[in-house]
Amino acid sequence: AQLRSGPAWGRLATVLMHAQFHAEAGLAFRQAERFSPRDAQWPYLHGLMLREARPEAALACLEVARRIGRDVPDAPRLRLAQLMLERGQLVEAENHFQTLLGRQPSHAPAQLGLARIRLAQDRVSDSADLLVRCAEDPHVARSAQALLAQVRRRQGDRAGAEAAARKAAGLPPDRPWPDPYWSEALRLRVGLTVTEMLKAGERGEVRGLFVLG
Repeated sequence: AQLRSGPAWGRLATVLMHAQFHAEAGLAFRQAERFSPRDAQWPYLHGLMLREARPEAALACLEVARRIGRDVPDAPRLRLAQLMLERGQLVEAENHFQTLLGRQPSHAPAQLGLARIRLAQDRVSDSADLLVRCAEDPHVARSAQALLAQVRRRQGDRAGAEAAARKAAGLPPDRPWPDPYWSEALRLRVGLTVTEMLKAGERGEVRGLFVLG
């Protein structure tokens, strides 16, 4: 009914992504990006889906989302920087973390990311300073304390390392950073999973998910 609607394709892509039909979701995301070229959420979600299996393609999608969205929200740049850091692209990741900090000096995930880079560069004291700044933020507290334990050991501070490790162990998981695109996507994750449907013998319904118009 809405064959040229970007949002319609995007919603279909999101449902398929949640159902783990990644190839079909990729097709639908590309259609969403084609028909809504100024909507950052579709390349963003596409990038998140590709992150594990195809990180280079994920980087390209997240870069498109960052460029379109202009950091409102900041999730595309943050995810892009984090993926670059995971892949050892330290210079590129640092540039994005610094941009986030330039706009919000208390940006805890950016502080944590930059602390990881400083540790990789053997700038241990700089890493510790960044971690102390963000260690009480509930979005990163557990990860920051765990990393601070490593940093204190590198500094020869055994007591400090043990204290940070104990604190990390007693903290709840880090609270997700605000991400309206992903929050909206989660609204479409409903019903049975594909595995549950197959186990229940609902193969006809599963095949129906492949009909894209």
